Amino acid sequence: MPTPDMLEIRQDFACKFWTKYHAYAASEIMNVDETAVYYDMPPGKIWAEIGKSSKVDKKQKHSDRITAVLTCRADGSKLPILFIVHGVPGGTIDEVELDTYPEEHYYSVQESAWMDSRVWKAYLEILPPYIEGPTVIVADNFDAHVTQES
Repeated sequence: MPTPDMLEIRQDFACKFWTKYHAYAASEIMNVDETAVYYDMPPGKIWAEIGKSSKVDKKQKHSDRITAVLTCRADGSKLPILFIVHGVPGGTIDEVELDTYPEEHYYSVQESAWMDSRVWKAYLEILPPYIEGPTVIVADNFDAHVTQES
Protein backbone atom coordinates (compact mmCIF):
# COMPACT_ATOMS: atom_id res chain seq x y z
CA MET A 1 0.00 0.00 0.00
CA PRO A 2 1.52 3.34 -1.00
CA THR A 3 2.26 5.74 1.79
CA PRO A 4 0.61 9.18 1.80
CA ASP A 5 3.98 10.71 0.89
CA MET A 6 4.35 8.41 -2.12
CA LEU A 7 0.81 9.20 -3.25
CA GLU A 8 1.58 12.90 -3.05
CA ILE A 9 4.82 12.49 -5.00
CA ARG A 10 3.05 10.44 -7.67
CA GLN A 11 0.24 12.99 -7.93
CA ASP A 12 2.75 15.86 -8.16
CA PHE A 13 4.71 14.08 -10.90
CA ALA A 14 1.55 13.33 -12.90
CA CYS A 15 0.38 16.94 -12.63
CA LYS A 16 3.74 18.33 -13.79
CA PHE A 17 4.07 15.72 -16.55
CA TRP A 18 0.64 16.33 -18.07
CA THR A 19 0.99 20.10 -17.74
CA LYS A 20 4.17 19.91 -19.84
CA TYR A 21 3.19 17.15 -22.29
CA HIS A 22 -0.60 17.48 -22.62
CA ALA A 23 -0.35 18.26 -26.35
CA TYR A 24 1.17 14.86 -27.17
CA ALA A 25 -1.08 12.04 -28.33
CA ALA A 26 -1.02 8.84 -26.28
CA SER A 27 0.79 7.14 -29.18
CA GLU A 28 3.60 9.72 -28.84
CA ILE A 29 4.40 8.97 -25.19
CA MET A 30 6.57 5.94 -24.44
CA ASN A 31 7.58 4.42 -21.12
CA VAL A 32 10.84 2.41 -21.07
CA ASP A 33 11.95 0.25 -18.17
CA GLU A 34 14.15 -2.76 -17.52
CA THR A 35 13.39 -5.85 -15.52
CA ALA A 36 15.43 -8.92 -14.67
CA VAL A 37 14.18 -12.26 -15.95
CA TYR A 38 15.63 -15.08 -13.86
CA TYR A 39 16.00 -18.60 -15.19
CA ASP A 40 17.87 -21.68 -14.08
CA MET A 41 16.87 -20.89 -10.51
CA PRO A 42 18.21 -22.99 -7.66
CA PRO A 43 15.58 -25.05 -5.85
CA GLY A 44 13.63 -23.39 -3.05
CA LYS A 45 13.42 -26.60 -1.04
CA ILE A 46 15.76 -29.55 -0.78
CA TRP A 47 14.65 -33.09 0.01
CA ALA A 48 17.15 -35.10 1.99
CA GLU A 49 17.09 -38.35 3.84
CA ILE A 50 16.96 -38.10 7.62
CA GLY A 51 20.48 -37.63 8.87
CA LYS A 52 21.86 -36.70 5.42
CA SER A 53 22.97 -33.23 4.28
CA SER A 54 20.42 -30.94 2.68
CA LYS A 55 22.91 -28.24 1.80
CA VAL A 56 23.08 -26.85 -1.71
CA ASP A 57 26.53 -26.58 -3.23
CA LYS A 58 27.68 -22.94 -3.45
CA LYS A 59 27.89 -23.02 -7.24
CA GLN A 60 24.27 -24.27 -7.41
CA LYS A 61 22.92 -21.30 -5.44
CA HIS A 62 23.27 -18.81 -8.27
CA SER A 63 20.55 -18.26 -10.80
CA ASP A 64 21.20 -16.81 -14.20
CA ARG A 65 19.25 -13.98 -15.71
CA ILE A 66 18.72 -11.76 -18.70
CA THR A 67 17.40 -8.23 -18.65
CA ALA A 68 14.29 -7.37 -20.64
CA VAL A 69 13.89 -3.76 -21.76
CA LEU A 70 10.16 -3.16 -22.13
CA THR A 71 8.61 -0.18 -23.91
CA CYS A 72 4.95 0.65 -24.18
CA ARG A 73 3.08 3.69 -25.40
CA ALA A 74 0.47 5.51 -23.37
CA ASP A 75 -2.13 4.13 -25.81
CA GLY A 76 -1.24 0.60 -24.64
CA SER A 77 0.68 -0.54 -27.70
CA LYS A 78 3.96 -2.34 -27.11
CA LEU A 79 7.28 -2.18 -28.91
CA PRO A 80 9.52 -5.20 -29.46
CA ILE A 81 11.51 -6.24 -26.39
CA LEU A 82 15.26 -5.73 -26.12
CA PHE A 83 16.84 -8.67 -24.31
CA ILE A 84 20.25 -8.09 -22.73
CA VAL A 85 22.10 -11.39 -22.38
CA HIS A 86 25.36 -12.37 -20.70
CA GLY A 87 28.24 -12.14 -23.11
CA VAL A 88 31.18 -10.14 -24.31
CA PRO A 89 30.56 -7.54 -27.02
CA GLY A 90 32.18 -8.94 -30.16
CA GLY A 91 32.38 -12.42 -28.61
CA THR A 92 30.82 -15.69 -29.73
CA ILE A 93 27.35 -14.99 -28.33
CA ASP A 94 27.31 -11.54 -29.93
CA GLU A 95 28.75 -12.59 -33.29
CA VAL A 96 27.23 -16.06 -33.76
CA GLU A 97 24.45 -16.95 -31.34
CA LEU A 98 22.31 -13.78 -31.40
CA ASP A 99 21.54 -14.35 -35.09
CA THR A 100 19.73 -17.58 -34.12
CA TYR A 101 17.35 -15.83 -31.69
CA PRO A 102 13.73 -15.01 -32.68
CA GLU A 103 13.61 -12.05 -35.06
CA GLU A 104 10.60 -10.25 -33.57
CA HIS A 105 12.70 -8.83 -30.74
CA TYR A 106 16.13 -7.24 -30.32
CA TYR A 107 19.19 -8.53 -28.48
CA SER A 108 22.38 -7.12 -27.02
CA VAL A 109 25.19 -8.60 -24.97
CA GLN A 110 26.71 -7.16 -21.83
CA GLU A 111 29.13 -8.79 -19.41
CA SER A 112 26.58 -8.81 -16.55
CA ALA A 113 23.40 -8.77 -18.67
CA TRP A 114 22.66 -5.26 -17.39
CA MET A 115 21.73 -2.00 -19.03
CA ASP A 116 24.73 0.27 -19.49
CA SER A 117 25.46 3.32 -21.62
CA ARG A 118 26.54 1.22 -24.63
CA VAL A 119 23.36 -0.88 -24.56
CA TRP A 120 21.16 2.21 -23.97
CA LYS A 121 22.75 3.92 -26.99
CA ALA A 122 22.11 0.81 -29.09
CA TYR A 123 18.48 0.77 -27.92
CA LEU A 124 18.00 4.42 -28.86
CA GLU A 125 19.24 3.50 -32.34
CA ILE A 126 16.56 0.78 -32.55
CA LEU A 127 13.68 3.18 -31.77
CA PRO A 128 13.48 5.48 -34.87
CA PRO A 129 11.41 3.08 -37.03
CA TYR A 130 8.81 3.06 -34.23
CA ILE A 131 8.65 6.85 -33.92
CA GLU A 132 6.71 8.94 -36.42
CA GLY A 133 7.17 12.43 -34.98
CA PRO A 134 8.00 14.24 -31.76
CA THR A 135 7.82 11.68 -28.98
CA VAL A 136 8.25 11.74 -25.21
CA ILE A 137 10.32 8.90 -23.76
CA VAL A 138 9.76 8.37 -20.04
CA ALA A 139 12.61 6.52 -18.33
CA ASP A 140 13.92 6.31 -14.80
CA ASN A 141 16.97 8.28 -13.72
CA PHE A 142 19.46 5.45 -14.19
CA ASP A 143 22.85 6.91 -15.13
CA ALA A 144 22.83 5.57 -18.70
CA HIS A 145 19.42 7.16 -19.36
CA VAL A 146 20.23 10.69 -18.25
CA THR A 147 23.58 11.49 -19.85
CA GLN A 148 23.87 14.42 -22.26
CA GLU A 149 24.57 11.95 -25.06
CA SER A 150 21.31 10.07 -24.57
